[in-house]
Amino acid sequence: MGNYRTKLSRAGSQEVAVNSGKRSKNNPQKDAPHTNIKRPKRAEINFLPNFPRGEDASSLEQQRQKIIDEVQITDKNLVLITKLMDSTFALRRKEIVCNELPVNEILERWPALKLESQICAEFHRVTNVNLKNRFFAQLDQHTPRLQSLFRKKASRTGKASELLDQLFKIYDLQDQVDVHVRRAAVLRALPSYMHESDVSFFKMWDVEQSDEPDINDVPLGLLLSNQTSSDACFFLPREDCSSD
Repeated sequence: MGNYRTKLSRAGSQEVAVNSGKRSKNNPQKDAPHTNIKRPKRAEINFLPNFPRGEDASSLEQQRQKIIDEVQITDKNLVLITKLMDSTFALRRKEIVCNELPVNEILERWPALKLESQICAEFHRVTNVNLKNRFFAQLDQHTPRLQSLFRKKASRTGKASELLDQLFKIYDLQDQVDVHVRRAAVLRALPSYMHESDVSFFKMWDVEQSDEPDINDVPLGLLLSNQTSSDACFFLPREDCSSD
């Protein structure tokens, strides 16, 4: 296996070559062989791919600039953005793995990663897994246990228990409890159970309004929409969200 990896490194495989060039008898000034090793995590299928054939750092940098220009346009061409993000994936992974850029700098250089569609697409590029399907599948699996924990907490005393008790009273009054209702109830109860402030976490938006909620400063949030269509009925605890 060692000989195989050596041949891959000499052939130009970035995923293997990233750990080459360590300290040896001929190069005693370099880092130790076991220092700062770049290893893919278990779920990372595409850890550090090579540049596409016919492309180099300069040409991919030009495509990155095109992405920035497209994201700044009000009527974004999502198809073009996805195509450019696919072609520049190797450059982006090199910056993340080799240069170890902080998150804020990565988002500044690649603003398309702030779009929901590109977050899911980037996760799929790295892991070859559908992010939403995996998240909701795991959430549905743990929902009964989480509801049991939340209801147990709601039976006690305290501010968090009062919020949970009020939340599940509204939940129990719902005429129709489907998978969307159960998911939203669990996610809505989680901050209260963890004694976390949810002022900046939850955003309310009436889908009949033209203006979307401002979520620029929200790192992670649950958007509760007031939508009456039969195919997307979401749990909306009106009495508990006057401040959201």
